[in-house]
Amino acid sequence: MHGYFGLAHRNAALANERSQLQSYIARLKHSALFHRKLVLADHMVVNSPNFLRAYSDHPDFKDLCDKSLLEVAHFERFKDGRFMSLPELRDFYKRLGLFHPKLDNRFKHDDVDNRLASIESAVVRLFPESTKRDPLFTEYCDAYAVSQSCMNRLGKDYGEFDVAYHFLRENTPILGIINFDPEHATVDDKTIYDYVADLPRNRNQSVDTVIKRLSPALVPSMRALLIRAETTLLGYQPIIPSELAGELDLVLGNVQLMGAKPDDQELDEVALTLDAIDEKTLAELTPSLIMSIRETDEARCFWEIVECSSQKEASLSEIREAAAQYVRRISMDVTRDTWSRGNRKTESVIVRVLRHTLSTSKQNAEVVIGTSIQLGGLLYAPLVVLAPIGQAVAKLLNKSADGETATSSPVVGANLSVSQSTLGRATQHTQ
Repeated sequence: MHGYFGLAHRNAALANERSQLQSYIARLKHSALFHRKLVLADHMVVNSPNFLRAYSDHPDFKDLCDKSLLEVAHFERFKDGRFMSLPELRDFYKRLGLFHPKLDNRFKHDDVDNRLASIESAVVRLFPESTKRDPLFTEYCDAYAVSQSCMNRLGKDYGEFDVAYHFLRENTPILGIINFDPEHATVDDKTIYDYVADLPRNRNQSVDTVIKRLSPALVPSMRALLIRAETTLLGYQPIIPSELAGELDLVLGNVQLMGAKPDDQELDEVALTLDAIDEKTLAELTPSLIMSIRETDEARCFWEIVECSSQKEASLSEIREAAAQYVRRISMDVTRDTWSRGNRKTESVIVRVLRHTLSTSKQNAEVVIGTSIQLGGLLYAPLVVLAPIGQAVAKLLNKSADGETATSSPVVGANLSVSQSTLGRATQHTQ
């Protein structure tokens, strides 16, 4: 159960806003409790303000950069095909002026390279077939550009997007995020907005005006497709930032095109009380406590049920019990640690297990989603998805008690069952 830490993507506010540094640390540590391994893309280290702030200014954060927990995937290459190291990627960003606008100046110069090299030596380094990322992204873009989903998102602007997109494809055999996201593009990159601005009806509109009009609907979708391409290459499941909560169908694949639809749903719910689990407490968890919790029998049982679910059946009660026992173990260990520091704050939590029966034209797939853990005013926990290998599954909606919708969706079956995180509002928060 490995997770691609999409919360660290450069476009996620969690990754770059200084005011969200504590939240960033809390969520990474929380994800570490529910995934055997976390993977960050190279740009999520070099060009992530809050990762570098946490690593530089919070001594215990460095201890999370450990081969047993963290992996760094190198996507960027030189023209000769050689992968860039983290220091080389920093230099590349500096030369092209591609740093995130909120990246501290202290992280832009070569005196940070020793820290980047230390990170590389401490973690597992992955070298995916990154030359396939942009072709895969292009394939997803082509399918999306003619989909009803794209038409719905762009509304009255879809017609001009459609024409401009085909002009873009005539001149750009392989697309990249630079063609859609102004934050990634350089002055020499021809974007979709340039082609829209060149249409006769827009002769009086500047490119900046077109960007302001189209990018709010277009950019999140393209960022979602990029994450989908990267996670497909890695074979990992995405942990998704709140900014992309409305794009889950794109991150995980539009399974509605496969004819899958939810036919039935059972809800099995058990309320637990977790003591001392709030954002500040999560951020203050020590790496040694995280590691000790990960090594408990409850953690091993939890992961075994998730990872082996494609090979054996698990009843609702078995899944619920494994999740509840692990959550309870986290609660007790964190509570003891928090009490030892004189803090007895409590939070109310609900653990849900849902069974959905999904029908496709070819087969029936049964999927279970569980451990939707609500604490500290936010929906923190991964949603554990159990599905047979190769089964197509549909987007599922979990309606929270206050009328808000927390969206979850499993991935079309891969080699393992999957786990993912979404962020949303908690339905209960008591003190």
